[in-house]
Amino acid sequence: MTIQDLEIESTNNAQSCIHLFNNVRGRVINCNVHGSEWGIRNVNTTGMIHIINSEIYKTGDDGCFNLTTDSIELSGSYIHDVNQKWFVNPSETFSGGDGIQLVNVKYFYIHNNTIDHGATGNKFCIIAESDGPASHGIIDHNVSLRNGNGILV
Repeated sequence: MTIQDLEIESTNNAQSCIHLFNNVRGRVINCNVHGSEWGIRNVNTTGMIHIINSEIYKTGDDGCFNLTTDSIELSGSYIHDVNQKWFVNPSETFSGGDGIQLVNVKYFYIHNNTIDHGATGNKFCIIAESDGPASHGIIDHNVSLRNGNGILV
């Protein structure tokens, strides 16, 4: 499945602008995604997910959230103004949004992105965590803008 050359905006704080769920493969290319709780939410997918040359911004929580996924590439994208709930309540339990969050992702390649988490507090530009076997991934050639910790692995 390919989602390409679209602007997707939530005007009523939808859960996500793009939700990839149980897909074998998916590609998001050259999209402008904004205004939802999570910009792109990728859960329980097998195969390879590509998010390329897209802009993700003004999200209540994470810009791109990935849970229990085989493989993801995120490249050439601009992620900014995430974790907007921080302006409502700066407690991390309420406003814990990251630029990119990876949980139990087997393989990942995050490269050539700009991730700007400087406008809001709490959390990270990139966080990668695993409950099971260690993830295998590469994070390179990214610009991470943050007043604090940029990357947590």
